Amino acid sequence: MKEAGEAREQAKSELLVLLNKHPSKAHMKMICGLLMKDERLLPLIFEIINQGDAQSAMRAAWLLSNLYDLESEALLPYQQQMIQAVLATESDSVRRSLLRIIESGKLSDEDDDEQLGKLFDACLRWMVSESHAIAVRCNAMQVLYRICLIEPELAPEVILNIETLLAHGSAGFKSRGSKIMAALRKSDQANRRKEQAGECSPKQNHQK
Repeated sequence: MKEAGEAREQAKSELLVLLNKHPSKAHMKMICGLLMKDERLLPLIFEIINQGDAQSAMRAAWLLSNLYDLESEALLPYQQQMIQAVLATESDSVRRSLLRIIESGKLSDEDDDEQLGKLFDACLRWMVSESHAIAVRCNAMQVLYRICLIEPELAPEVILNIETLLAHGSAGFKSRGSKIMAALRKSDQANRRKEQAGECSPKQNHQK
């Protein structure tokens, strides 16, 4: 048991050295190769994000973003850990990387309701706050859209906030916001037609 713990700490130390060596795309791709060969290393990356210093956490999150581009399936078992990490971090750089993965991943009605609610509230705060980077705000907006597909009753609140923000947003923010509003309205109309036809929402269908 002691030997296993020592081996784990040694592996984490080696990962930290690699993460802080050469912050280049090619170097990150090399580390991703190691992660794909040894599944025992991925949990250590989450430990670094949650417990490491700011620079190591930022690079560990960026590494996960690179891994997602190379082998998205490798991160599917870690969806809950990513949500927990993005809720806990104080770093916009870490948020940007993790939200990018979460918004492109597989949020579903099987995810924990309480955690999904916390993610919704956090993403709404990040989206409306000008103190966060545009990339974080746009990624948060996309996550909100994904949650609204699971919980359609939340869509009006998201649409209202996006409408308010579009008046003063950047060109990129306005473009993303307009597309998401249109998609939410289209989804809302489809859900209303289903309700009128006596069908259930995605969440209700899962609960039956």
